[in-house]
Amino acid sequence: MPEHRPEEWIAVGIDVAEERQGLDLVALDGRRRLLASYGRLSIGDVAGIVLTELRPTLVCIDSASSW
Repeated sequence: MPEHRPEEWIAVGIDVAEERQGLDLVALDGRRRLLASYGRLSIGDVAGIVLTELRPTLVCIDSASSW
């Protein structure tokens, strides 16, 4: 993994509630500034945004234990 200075980090948080209302995604930079916020996404939408647009340093997923 390439080295990044903390201010260059991008962290993405994904809240999984797909069956009910889609996926929510938030991206912050290393200074905790909001870079992006999306709601009601499909898995394909999230994959496209994360892999091609944001390319985060860190991904956090919040999901129900049964997911």
